Amino acid sequence: MKSGMNDVDRKVLSRSLLDIAWSFGPKGLDGSCCQDLGMAEFLALDGISRIADCPVQQVGHSLGFTKSGATRIVSRLVMKGYVSKRSSGHDARVCCLEVTEHGREMLSQAYAQYGNLLNRVFSGLDETEKGELQESLIRFSTLLMRENYQEENR
Repeated sequence: MKSGMNDVDRKVLSRSLLDIAWSFGPKGLDGSCCQDLGMAEFLALDGISRIADCPVQQVGHSLGFTKSGATRIVSRLVMKGYVSKRSSGHDARVCCLEVTEHGREMLSQAYAQYGNLLNRVFSGLDETEKGELQESLIRFSTLLMRENYQEENR
């Protein structure tokens, strides 16, 4: 795409990104994906699953939330049985999070459904197009996350 996008290009691209976000959000897949999780809860659960002994503050940082906002999300995940809390073995003042079996099942189910959707969508592309689209989406996501990080630290 040209660096000098016109207003129509920006609107079409913005709407396309919203459609993608909706389709891959917890309410996508006709609402069958993530049961009782909102987007922030789903992202928090996914983030917690990737970090051993994940501190609550890390959840807030990765989502751009305050500590109190992260605490509310974590409390909902604990209440729903997706996450458990415990004190850190290194510092008892630090609350660490761990994904429960129920939480792991939720993530596994969600990513299986997203994988099936991707397979169906990508089936209309040849191998070169699939590779290019995959690389472009990953690159776009990386740039967007970098921009968000820089924005937070200005």
